[in-house]
Amino acid sequence: MSTVGQAFDSALEGLRTRYLAKLAETVAELDKLIAFCDLDALTPDIAAAAASLAHKLIGSGQTLGFPNVSRDAAVLETMLAADPLQPMVVSKAAKQLKATCGDYMRSGAPSALAPPPSAPPPAMAEDEAAEPPPLAGPSLIAIHADPAMARLLDDVFAAHAHIVTYPSIADAVAPAYPAGLLIVDLDSPGSQPNMLGELRNRPGLAELPILALTGQRKSAAVARAIVGTQLEALLKPVTPTELDAKVNAALQRRRLSVVIGDDDRIVRELLKARFETQGYQIHLAHDGEDVMTLARAHLPSIIVLDREMPKIEGLRVLGMLKADPATQHIPVIMLTSKGQAAEISEGRKAGAADYIVKPFAPDQVLARASQILGLPG
Repeated sequence: MSTVGQAFDSALEGLRTRYLAKLAETVAELDKLIAFCDLDALTPDIAAAAASLAHKLIGSGQTLGFPNVSRDAAVLETMLAADPLQPMVVSKAAKQLKATCGDYMRSGAPSALAPPPSAPPPAMAEDEAAEPPPLAGPSLIAIHADPAMARLLDDVFAAHAHIVTYPSIADAVAPAYPAGLLIVDLDSPGSQPNMLGELRNRPGLAELPILALTGQRKSAAVARAIVGTQLEALLKPVTPTELDAKVNAALQRRRLSVVIGDDDRIVRELLKARFETQGYQIHLAHDGEDVMTLARAHLPSIIVLDREMPKIEGLRVLGMLKADPATQHIPVIMLTSKGQAAEISEGRKAGAADYIVKPFAPDQVLARASQILGLPG
């Protein structure tokens, strides 16, 4: 497994362990709710607090591999939204959720993520993504020993980028200026796929994305296994147009940033771990005010925004973003635990580029972001 994949899996397992610990706190809160119901003392304020707890469980449960928590929390949230409140019905739903939490606490964390929801995803926004900005600045490190490769790189990039060339992986070091990409010819004797791991141990090179050029599909597959999502491959022969497009896309990823706004810390950190595997700069917000502050300060490439947020509700945040000339161009993916058509339509009309219903798979959110930004999947 690649170091990038290992990092994500490690982060995921850590989140699952913390989630299990949180379930113990959830059970304690459910005991209080059940007691209020049994005493016929279920007030609107108590119901609202319990609904907030259930809402968070809906979003993070199945995403982390605890689908029954999401299922039973959704039932409880629905019962708490009833008018008038029916304490006995709420108590029954709370007891079921408590039992489910107890089952998971006894059995431990699952070994794999739950599959993404089976419902078809909402249609993508119809607006075409902007073209990636042109390659600029001294930013390429090339590792090869092929005169034909040198000519190709010069033809494509010499006019607008400085290229530092090394004959083999063993010779490569970080240049004095910040580099944006490593281009490696896997057919060179000193740059075989199994040697790529050496680059991940060198200061200034460890985090750089790699574009591998090779005439063999097997070499490309081995390279991906070693480097993971930070590697893209082009099979030879490579045209100048193909090379230019692939390099621009890779460098575009290095310039990308995302604001992740969700009041559920587990959801924030899970998405953070997944976006980091693609080189995004991450900015985390736990309420609507934070989203606005970070959006104006960093002008991110994209924003992932929960619909139900403290301080400023998500739909209102979306409206504020679209009303501000400085942020109106930033695409926003809305997250929600409610998938009613009317709610999705409301978000679309307010300017959301996409709408994803919880629970979701992290890969699903990353894939939607890549599509919106016009990046290869």
